[in-house]
Amino acid sequence: METIEPACRQDLPEVERLYRQLCDEQAGDPYTPMWEYGLHPDTEMLERHIENGELWIARVDGGSARQIPAGVCRKEGTGRTWDCICWELPDSFGVPASRSGCWM
Repeated sequence: METIEPACRQDLPEVERLYRQLCDEQAGDPYTPMWEYGLHPDTEMLERHIENGELWIARVDGGSARQIPAGVCRKEGTGRTWDCICWELPDSFGVPASRSGCWM
């Protein structure tokens, strides 16, 4: 079974693993947001998004924490730098390249 649901505190270790994987996989690719785990995103940021109900995850096959193939942070508003862009995707959407096309 596949679901999209808000992440909870217990998901944090696997969410961190997911975002570390995203950062590792996009390193050196010029067509990425150039995230570096520890700078952006970091653990405190992920914790804050979970606590605020802003971080959603895809969960596959009955909810095992080891099977979170995607995450998305959706919050209202953006910084002044980004106000001029009409966003069609949620903020901080991430699916590792190795998992794209593999679920849902």
